[in-house]
Amino acid sequence: MELKVYKRRKIADPSRYYVDIEEYTGEVIQYKNTEYASERLGELWKLHVDKCASSASFKNYTFLDEMKGEALLFLVKYSKSFDPNKILKSGKKPNAFKYCTTMIHRAFIQVIAKQKRHSELKDKLIKLHQKIVYNLNQYERPLPIDD
Repeated sequence: MELKVYKRRKIADPSRYYVDIEEYTGEVIQYKNTEYASERLGELWKLHVDKCASSASFKNYTFLDEMKGEALLFLVKYSKSFDPNKILKSGKKPNAFKYCTTMIHRAFIQVIAKQKRHSELKDKLIKLHQKIVYNLNQYERPLPIDD
C-alpha cells in the first residue's frame, strides 16, 4: 500500500487581496499631511479600484481601463480633501475606504456618461452622413448609354 504525498498549500498573504480599513485610513491621512503618496498607498488604491471595477455594475464595459485610470486620477487629486476631524466630531470612526469608494464610483459614472455622449454624437454624425449620401444618390442622374 502506497502513501500519497500531498503538496502543502502556500498560505497567501491577505494584504494582496483585501484592504485593511485602518491601514487604508492611516495611509490616506499620511498622504493628506505630507502630500506624498507611499508605494503601499498606491497598491491599496490600485487594489481598491480593481475590486470596485469587478463589481457586477461595471465589469462588462468595454472602456473599463479608461474608467480605472480616471478613478485613480480622482483618488490622487481628491484624497487630500478627506477630513478625519470632521468625522470624529460626529462621533464616528474615520473611514477613508468609504470616502474613496464613493470617489471611485463617481469617477466610473462620469466616464460612462462621457462615453454615452460620445456615442450619441457619433450616432448623429453617422445618420447625418447617411442622409447626405442618400440625398446625393437620389438626385444623381444616370449616365447616358452610347449605342
